Amino acid sequence: MSLKKKKSLKTWIFSLKETIKNNPDFAILVEGKNDKKSLSFLGIDPKRIYTLSGKSFYDVAENFEKIDKIIILLMDLDDKGELIFQKLTKIFNIYKINYDTSFRENLKKYKIKHIEKISKIFYEEIFKDKIRKYKN
Repeated sequence: MSLKKKKSLKTWIFSLKETIKNNPDFAILVEGKNDKKSLSFLGIDPKRIYTLSGKSFYDVAENFEKIDKIIILLMDLDDKGELIFQKLTKIFNIYKINYDTSFRENLKKYKIKHIEKISKIFYEEIFKDKIRKYKN
């Protein structure tokens, strides 16, 4: 990953963390528990991260309708994630649930297909930099 992309990914992570930390009206929806773990490992409050695991899309929509939050949709960027994303946005529109897709759209720049790999990629890049500095 280029230096520019590394800095941008770091900015993306910081922006997501700050959005969740400073806006109680926001929550994140991911596909599964490993996605949630990855985001939690980056310092995002796990209480603000919801998963689809084992739930119907309509049940998820009904739950979000009750809690009245803006939902940041972070589905994977593979074919399955795209299909889930499209279905969810249609259902959320029916239920008039506010959602945000900007973080997912911005993530496409980094060619990361799976949310669960974000923390691994991020920390690998940090350690590579530290090792390079140590060797020099």
